[in-house]
Amino acid sequence: MLAGAGAGLLLALIAQAVISMEALHETIVEAVYFSTRSVATVADVPGVGSSPAWFKVLSAADTVAALLLLAVFTAALVRRLSRPRLTTLFGARAAPARGHVLLVGFGQVGFRLAQELCRAGIPVVAVERDADAPCVRLARAAGIPVAIGRGDDRATLELLGIRRCAVVAAVTSTDLVNVEVGLAASDLSPGIPLVLRLGDGEVAAETDSLLHLGRICDAHAIAAATLLRAIEEEQSHRDARS
Repeated sequence: MLAGAGAGLLLALIAQAVISMEALHETIVEAVYFSTRSVATVADVPGVGSSPAWFKVLSAADTVAALLLLAVFTAALVRRLSRPRLTTLFGARAAPARGHVLLVGFGQVGFRLAQELCRAGIPVVAVERDADAPCVRLARAAGIPVAIGRGDDRATLELLGIRRCAVVAAVTSTDLVNVEVGLAASDLSPGIPLVLRLGDGEVAAETDSLLHLGRICDAHAIAAATLLRAIEEEQSHRDARS
């Protein structure tokens, strides 16, 4: 809306300048100068009283259109300036614009996941509510943009590009928060792929059976399976050496 109204105002100015040059035989500089004042309703174009009727009609229509566009432009500008913004961003100063993974929760799991995504060449932007979280301080060295805010807040998700991201991953240490993030994300961007970190308790079971939000992962079970494989590999190596 802001860009459209601005473009409309520019076209109104150009139109006024063109008809002024045609009807009043003004130079380009004079036409632009007086047309700008006319469109802004600061002053009328000199000599308009003796100008042709068609010029008066077109000039009046152009001025009315400019007034309407100016009202729209002002309203859009006020709305734009009054929107909440990300006031704190750690790590890389430029967050990806689209096709990124929106990672909610930047604890140990979130930080390790962000590192793996970066190694795989997948853009990521994280959000963490605690500015003093230990991993947030590591974001700059790792080149990971981390915004400080609530991941279940809809305005924050909008600012982080929820409608343009590829996947939303909620990996905080609290199951209910991850579910709330999933609900907010699916409401703002229906069909967005979701990955939720949930335990193997009632929250995970009910979420999987009732809400069908996305893929549910139990970080503890994944860690246990990884450790089990490592133990089995160590035992096999020991048996092979013996």
